[in-house]
Amino acid sequence: MSERNQPSRRQLHVRLLIKILVAILISGLVPLILIAYSALAVEQSAAERATQAASDSLDAKALRALQLGAASSAQQITALLNQAVQDTLALEMLARNDDYLSFNEIHQGVIHYPVGTITNTREVAQKIPLYREITYIDASGQEQLRILDGKVVPATQLRNISDPANTTYHTETYFNETHALAAGQVYVSHLVAWHMSVPAQPASVDDPNSPLPGTQFSKYEAVIRFATPTFDGNGKFAGIVMLSLDARQLIELVIHQMPLAPDTWTTWPDENSGNYAYMFDDQGFVIAHPTLDGIRGLDAQGQLISPLLPGTPANQQDLHPYNVQDGDAAGIYTATLQSESGYEIATTPTGAHIAQTSMPIFFNYGTYKAQGLFGGVVMAADVSQFHTAAGTVESSLAAARQQVRNGAILIGLLSLVTLTLVATLLAQGITRPVRRLTHAAELMEKGELDSAMVGSVMESRLPDEVTKLARVFKQMAEQVQMRERLLKDRIEQLHIQIDEQKRAREVAEITDTEYFRELQEKAARMRPRAGQERVGPGT
Repeated sequence: MSERNQPSRRQLHVRLLIKILVAILISGLVPLILIAYSALAVEQSAAERATQAASDSLDAKALRALQLGAASSAQQITALLNQAVQDTLALEMLARNDDYLSFNEIHQGVIHYPVGTITNTREVAQKIPLYREITYIDASGQEQLRILDGKVVPATQLRNISDPANTTYHTETYFNETHALAAGQVYVSHLVAWHMSVPAQPASVDDPNSPLPGTQFSKYEAVIRFATPTFDGNGKFAGIVMLSLDARQLIELVIHQMPLAPDTWTTWPDENSGNYAYMFDDQGFVIAHPTLDGIRGLDAQGQLISPLLPGTPANQQDLHPYNVQDGDAAGIYTATLQSESGYEIATTPTGAHIAQTSMPIFFNYGTYKAQGLFGGVVMAADVSQFHTAAGTVESSLAAARQQVRNGAILIGLLSLVTLTLVATLLAQGITRPVRRLTHAAELMEKGELDSAMVGSVMESRLPDEVTKLARVFKQMAEQVQMRERLLKDRIEQLHIQIDEQKRAREVAEITDTEYFRELQEKAARMRPRAGQERVGPGT
């Protein structure tokens, strides 16, 4: 092999060093990477399970808090409705005189609402009659006594409400429906009110200097009517007595709650926050809500306004009340009809995603007797806040996972550096003597290897396989050198023998010629003659 085709010692060293380094790093790093990946995968899976378990637990607690808040409100509403029923039956036994005024004075309530502006707000607590109207109507349907907002209505303003057109809302049939009841039975209406879009509703006129939600609550007019028939001593129908529960008293039991903080009071919730409570009736119409526009209401002719439907133009949405049967809360309505708690994720008209939990309001009188339900109370919480506690735990676990990952990465880097250093030292420990052996082999090939060079092959080596290889190479090199010397001696001897044989062959070639034989014959003939000449006459 020519010197041009032989790889240089540097190339051999680099290539072998790289191969050894790669082999060591792969054999060391691959298991390390697999172990780290497996450990991180297990840790990730465990962390996800722990996070999910914590989230589920905390979400369950948050859901339970919403359910407890809704159940508490539902019980209070049921109690107030039952009280109204008992008060109606008690009213039937009172004399139709100043006892009605006394009854009104001892049945009072308080409503709370904000006043002022967004930057300057204060809360007002206003005392109002529990029953906006207390009325006695005779058998013909003529009002005989009517107390409105705590004041006796003049006789000239009393009406004959046997004709629904003469009722406050033009279409009410409470007289005829109560007339058809037996003694001791109670008529209960749905919430009746002018819708906020109707000028007849006092709260429909906004105060431009008071943009706060809830500032109109003090002027809002809505009632739920309770009535029972009266009979004379002969059992003949004598008329009806009626209490008109101020609906603000029902709304008061719901509107000030903060769903995720049951013990926290709010003067008036912000619908845009997604954290508020509301109430709906057995027909699904909302009857308590931070946005009064969303409450069930009648148009100017006394007809129930159709509910807000998906796709209604934005400029017409305020003209329609909400109904939970339409939209994301339909499941809540279905659960309520089955006397069960409901849960839904809904989107408000403002675009907020809210988690809603409902509880049924049980009530067995009037129009609600058939199903035994007045409606439902809903606690709504912004989804992001609903999962706040779970999110906090998840963030903590995520931070812990990141620390584990950072530690694993640091350990991996340190292991890589250490493994590379050890691999380099080990590879150099192998390639250095191999490089010397290679160099010695090249010198041997050129015939320049001497005993000192052979001895350097084993320099600074601890006994190992490479040392053994160097020893064998040294022995081989010494044997090669010895054989070279012997070969040189034999070649010299062979050269001498060849020269002698050559000379003999050349002599034989000469003596074997005819010419040489003729010379020998002539020489033989000349020898006697020469002898005679030497003996001659002088002897």
